[in-house]
Amino acid sequence: MEPSVEQSDHSPVHHERRDANISGVLVLGLGLFLMIVVVLVAMRWVFAGFLVHAPTTIPSPSPLATERVIPPAPRLEIANGEDLKQLRQSEDAVLNSYGWVDRETGQVRIPIGQAIDVLAQKGLPTRSAEETKP
Repeated sequence: MEPSVEQSDHSPVHHERRDANISGVLVLGLGLFLMIVVVLVAMRWVFAGFLVHAPTTIPSPSPLATERVIPPAPRLEIANGEDLKQLRQSEDAVLNSYGWVDRETGQVRIPIGQAIDVLAQKGLPTRSAEETKP
């Protein structure tokens, strides 16, 4: 007679043959609950101690705290666009006016529009073929 699947020790079907230990799970849960309660009570006691020993008056500020010290450059901008606007105005004034670059050598500055027109008429300076030979 052949053994049935349920009676065989080498059956392909495996399952847990015993139940979970309910008393162990309950003891673990109760232990965790008690630990949480103990920690909460201890925290309450510690914070109550902090409140008892906290200073009741606010200390006066240092006399150096009222002195205004300007930090070294570069500083943050106070008026966001105003600095950029002034910079662009000064650059535009240089680009669109006449002025000396170097009086000793006779170098002058002309407005950018006029410089473009002169450059378009005369062209860029180039080197001759003889100057480019090594």
